[in-house]
Amino acid sequence: MGAIQVDPQGLSAAGAALSGTAQQYMPPTAVAPGADQTSVQAVVRLNAASEALAAQLNHASALREAGGQSVIDTAKALVAQDEANASAIAGGTSAPVVSAVRSAGSVPAAPPVAAIPPVPTVLAPMPGEDLAKALYSGPGASSVHEVADAWSAYGDHLAELARNLTSTGKTIDASWDHGQQQAGANTTRHAQWAAQMSEQAHMLAAHARTVAEGYDTAKAHTPSPAEFAQTRRELEAAMNRFRRSRGANAAEVQQLTNKLATQQAEATAAVGGYHGQVTSASFMSGGLKTAPPITTGGGDKRGGDGGTGGGLGPDKAKDPEGDGGAGGLGTAGSSSGGSGADGGAGGTKHGGSGDIHKPYIAGPGGLGPANLPDSPPWMEIGHGSGNWVRSDDLPSAVVKAPGELGPSPFYDTSGNPNTYMELVPRSGVWVLPQDFPGAQFLPPNAMGPYGWEEYLPGSGIWLPSGELIPNNPWTLPGYTGPIPPA
Repeated sequence: MGAIQVDPQGLSAAGAALSGTAQQYMPPTAVAPGADQTSVQAVVRLNAASEALAAQLNHASALREAGGQSVIDTAKALVAQDEANASAIAGGTSAPVVSAVRSAGSVPAAPPVAAIPPVPTVLAPMPGEDLAKALYSGPGASSVHEVADAWSAYGDHLAELARNLTSTGKTIDASWDHGQQQAGANTTRHAQWAAQMSEQAHMLAAHARTVAEGYDTAKAHTPSPAEFAQTRRELEAAMNRFRRSRGANAAEVQQLTNKLATQQAEATAAVGGYHGQVTSASFMSGGLKTAPPITTGGGDKRGGDGGTGGGLGPDKAKDPEGDGGAGGLGTAGSSSGGSGADGGAGGTKHGGSGDIHKPYIAGPGGLGPANLPDSPPWMEIGHGSGNWVRSDDLPSAVVKAPGELGPSPFYDTSGNPNTYMELVPRSGVWVLPQDFPGAQFLPPNAMGPYGWEEYLPGSGIWLPSGELIPNNPWTLPGYTGPIPPA
């Protein structure tokens, strides 16, 4: 094996730079600018995304802090090993193996990738005057503008962080010339993740601006409740004159009636346009991702990049002459577990779709699978659709008539808002987004991300391909093979 070239000062400086990037990310949140359905649901979604992204950023920050300290510890251990080797050569004895000083503390497990509730595509029907009252009943969009500004700043910061981490990865490689060390490569991988999250932060900022500007525009084009009240007073007075004069002012009454109808139409159009603008806007299309670790072993227990001794250096068993014996940063080994993001020990890639069964798509009018005595029954999503799912996969399901309004939102015992979504438009089946952990929610019929599959056609619910549990073939229509004994 070739000589291992190490620059301890450069390696320590790179570790300090890596650890120094750790910081706390506070999720900016907003209050609904108005009491209207669009504002309330858009801000619930915005705040959920803000908190979910901040949680991933804070976990990544802890990974960098631990990784930087491991790089520093390994630099110290390599110096100590070199000194021990020199002393042994001078004394004619065998050099002892020096163990690295282990970094104190541990990295918390990665938070699950949260499901972000969608904004329903259909507005509840309501008179224009009531829409105006709801739109004007709120503090305005200032807090939503602030969320947009905050995530825009975070996006710029993450882009700069990605550039700095790329430079740090190169410094580690230059300071530790060994073909099997993975510290530099892992830091570069983390830099790529930071660049992706920068894009997500900017997309979240853009969506917040869409909500804020959409609200401001809708309010500006909606007659105020005071204007509606004034028109009604004028119409009532005109009607009184109409009765006293036996219809002498019919033209005035007609004019005021038309004015009120115009105000109703203006309010309905403004709020409808606002809702359409919010539901059609881009929203974090790439999805949230868990950050890749710098070090392995002491941190993310959801999956684990394997490795030896929790570090980033060569595996001693594979490289008896290498510096992995110094206890430092061993290779991000080939453990079958894989990192949590790779679907390692601990579950699925995104933390939860692995217990959802694959729907049975029979086609319009098609029969569903057999209901076995010891299994949950199947339910059809939309009468005559031929789309069948296991009922235990939708624990929150509420079935209503197609076209009927869904269940009312509610707050759980922790004070968190829960908003139902229709599983497939006009199916009448309403569920909570929590039934699909780790899913991406896109507008119905939108193109999903590469490597993901839509749960049901037209649902807009996308899950990683291959993670839905396949159904027993003997329960499906058309099966003619043997049936296993009970």
